[in-house]
Amino acid sequence: MLPPGLVRLALRVLKALGLTQYGPEQLDFLRYRPVLDNTRLKRDFGYVPQLTSAQAFDLYLQSHRHGA
Repeated sequence: MLPPGLVRLALRVLKALGLTQYGPEQLDFLRYRPVLDNTRLKRDFGYVPQLTSAQAFDLYLQSHRHGA
């Protein structure tokens, strides 16, 4: 894991160069991404996801590779 100060500096430089959408102000969001547990949705409400997380992420990547 990289030191937070180094990541903050890298984000500042990369953002200024237009190479990332993330700036140094988003460091904590990047470090502590929320992880959601859908166990209760499935158990209590009968929710059945159509895709796995990996499948949803793959669709996201595909849609952004084609300029969508």
